[in-house]
Amino acid sequence: MWGMDDQDRVLVCVINRLRDWHFVNNAHWYRIPMNRAPRQFVVDYVAFFVSRAARQKRPSGIYAYAPMRGYELQHRRDLLPNEPKHPRANDLYYRIALGDIIPKNPPILNPHHYTVTFILTTGENFMMAQSVDELFIPSLDTTPTRAKIFVANHFITKDYSDADY
Repeated sequence: MWGMDDQDRVLVCVINRLRDWHFVNNAHWYRIPMNRAPRQFVVDYVAFFVSRAARQKRPSGIYAYAPMRGYELQHRRDLLPNEPKHPRANDLYYRIALGDIIPKNPPILNPHHYTVTFILTTGENFMMAQSVDELFIPSLDTTPTRAKIFVANHFITKDYSDADY
């Protein structure tokens, strides 16, 4: 099995609900609302930031990641058929297909309690980071020297940390 390379692109995404962790861990997919997706969401790996709402007796942080296998657009109502009356049931979402879930040992913790929605980083930063703040690349204008194809460095959008996607 191949490991993560320094140049790989890693998108850190938030897990706010236990049901979302179930989809990641058991069904191997994650959803991103199309209208809230970062510009660069096609990456080599997707990492999962477990927020305080979903952490279950653990500090918030990144405990797992997975290779991205592809994506497709689907309506929320098709992704979550038990919620047909949800206000965003007709919205389009990217359904991100994932490979095997890989534990992140040690995990990347969030001691400063940053609100995370999306962070785009490199494999090198991801593998070396001990806390979430170490994932950020300082400037959107500076491309990491070891990145293959890398346009934007990180995304923190509006605070959707408590949103029910």
